[in-house]
Order: sequence, then structure tokens, then C-alpha cells
Amino acid sequence: MPNFIQNRWEKFKAQSAIAKMWDVLFLVLIIAFLFPEGRDTMRRAILSTGIVGSVDANSDEALTYESEAWILQDLNGAEVQLTELKGQAIFLNFWATWCGPCKAEMPSIEALYKDMGDEVNFLIVSYEDPEVIRNFMNEEVYDFPVFFPRNGIPDQLSAEALPTTLVIDVEGKIIHRSSGMSNWDSESARDLLRSALKQS
Repeated sequence: MPNFIQNRWEKFKAQSAIAKMWDVLFLVLIIAFLFPEGRDTMRRAILSTGIVGSVDANSDEALTYESEAWILQDLNGAEVQLTELKGQAIFLNFWATWCGPCKAEMPSIEALYKDMGDEVNFLIVSYEDPEVIRNFMNEEVYDFPVFFPRNGIPDQLSAEALPTTLVIDVEGKIIHRSSGMSNWDSESARDLLRSALKQS
């Protein structure tokens, strides 16, 4: 075994500086993914590069009657039906506390909410127990509103993966749908929400 390690060390020393850098980076990535804190940090670092999760308008689908009838409840027990938000823009995100990519994009959603929460309705939806969510929100100190489905999710809005985000414009059209983590603290995300606020 010592000969194997010595041979590997000699090969490593013989590499160019760039090859050594890639080897060290690869090792750091492996170690980071072994620990939960490292995974979240790596995901957030990847998000900050902008190489994942397009936040452009990519849909033009009118909400169905079934979708408009969907009822949600917040942490305080207040209910909202989507039809009550007719004529208003909506940022709808499905997530869970056990979902690493969901947690990675939460700081960017919080930043977007702080910037545009007065103009756009943020519906951050989870299926988890409200106490689990309440504890998570208190630990992480997020201010965006969290909701829970009161009835089944309409097929049109259903999420096949977490996180899933939809943006609905003031005319009741889904103008954006994406699955997977995205950087919502970006100018393109703000542009998307601004476009959701405009009537065509």
C-alpha cells in the first residue's frame, strides 16, 4: 500500500501546474459533496455563476378554471384562492426542507421577494408539516410567505420535480415554468417579474 501512495504522489508531482489545480479542485468538490453543509455551499456557488436555471419567459399558457379554484393556506391559517389574485402577478414555487436544490435557491428567492414582494404575489408552497416549515423559516430567517395546499394541486400547476417555479402574469397566463434550482437574485429574474406585471 505505501508503494501505491508513493507512486501516486510521484505522478502528482510530475504533473503540470494546471493538471495539479484540476486534481485539487476535483478533490475539494468530492469532499464538499460528502457533507450536507458543503453540498449547500457548492449549490449556491454554482447558482451564483448563472450557468444553471434559465429565468426567461418560456411559456404562454392561460390558467384553467381548475387552477384558478386552487386554495392555499399560510402559516397563520389564512386562506387564499388563486381566483382572488386575478389581475395580479404571481411567483409560485414548490419546495421542501429536505430538497438541497430548493434550499440552495432560497436566499435568491428571499432577495427577489424583498425587491418585488410589494408588486408580485409570492406563493412559496410546501407539502410538509407546517411546524417543520415554521421551524425552518425561523432558523433560516426568511420573510417570504409560505403556503400549503388545501386541496389537490391542479394538473396544470403540478410539479414533477423540486424545486419547480411558475410565474403567472396579470392576464392569468403562465409565462415561465422551470424545474431545478435557479438564481432568482438576478436582473433577468427581475425583468421576468416586470414583464409579468405588464398587460399585452
